[in-house]
Amino acid sequence: MAVLQSVDELEALLDDRPEETRTYQVDPNVAGEVLQAIRSVDSGVRVREMNASEVSELARYLSVPIEELH
Repeated sequence: MAVLQSVDELEALLDDRPEETRTYQVDPNVAGEVLQAIRSVDSGVRVREMNASEVSELARYLSVPIEELH
């Protein structure tokens, strides 16, 4: 799984959105900074934290243990 390692990477993704959905793990060292940047985006992007059921579903979809999803 690709790892998002900076706000600059997030901004590049938002500026050039892919046609299909992609899932990125966020480096825990920059997670707070990335979350703050996501919440401050003024383009109508709406984000929220996933609930336990959604995390479980994502883990199954990606075929990874839930523990790998932070």
